[in-house]
Amino acid sequence: MMIFGTKSRKELLEAGEFNCPQCQAPSDYEKKRSQSWFYIYIVPLIPLKKFSPYVECRQCRSTYIERVLDDKPGADISPEFEQAAGLIMAKMILADGEINEDEIEMRRDVYERILGTAVEPEAIEQIVDIANSHPDTAEAIAKDFSSRLNLEGQELVMKAILLIAMADGDFAGSERQLAERIGRALGMSPAHMKGLVMTVTNPE
Repeated sequence: MMIFGTKSRKELLEAGEFNCPQCQAPSDYEKKRSQSWFYIYIVPLIPLKKFSPYVECRQCRSTYIERVLDDKPGADISPEFEQAAGLIMAKMILADGEINEDEIEMRRDVYERILGTAVEPEAIEQIVDIANSHPDTAEAIAKDFSSRLNLEGQELVMKAILLIAMADGDFAGSERQLAERIGRALGMSPAHMKGLVMTVTNPE
């Protein structure tokens, strides 16, 4: 009996060190590419489709598109993440056009949980001022930065957006619409977004 079919094989293209967005530190990486082959028994005979190369962190095993290698080793990824995530969150704060001291305090807590650093109320106000004058929309910032995030990183930013949008107890209108647009810019499907909303609103 002849056994045949298709199977993918991974090819190592290069290895080195890069700034991993998930580890937020320099890490070893491998750049790989998958290709499907036609097999008879266990012997690959005919090469078929070649897929785009991808980068895998050897520390956390997160995968990214090649563009992540544009960041040179030794550069600090954390400030880049903080700047992009901070601007997106600040754009959400501005979505309903109303900011009060209670909201600033609640949103400061979200910043600290997501960014992992202490943030003073004055710093939140400063970030909001910067975001208010920033020429790019939240969606544009999210779309530009999404390629540097794996799925977990995208979910982390989106959960922060949702927490901020719900901080005043009213997740509707302009805030909900902006959250949905940011989710699409990050590459999330409506079903994925719905699941994140349920996770944030009904934490176990």
